[in-house]
Amino acid sequence: MMSARCQTEVPKVTLSGALDRAAADYGQHKATNITVDQQSGDLARVTYGVEGIPKFDQKSQLWVREEGQWRYDAC
Repeated sequence: MMSARCQTEVPKVTLSGALDRAAADYGQHKATNITVDQQSGDLARVTYGVEGIPKFDQKSQLWVREEGQWRYDAC
C-alpha cells in the first residue's frame, strides 16, 4: 500500500501499530468520493472521503505508481 520511499521513512512497526489502533477504534470503512485531482505520469494527487469518518478525509493526497500499482506516497 505504501510507496518504496514511504517504506524507508516510516518503520513498519509504526505503521502497523497505527493501523491496528485505527481498526480497533473505528472498524473497517471504505473510501468514498474518490477524485483524481491531478495526474502526471506516475504521480497523482487524489481527494477522497472515508465512509462515516470525516476526520480521515484527504484532499490532494500524493500517490505514486510503482510496478504498475498506485501506492500512498504522502508520508
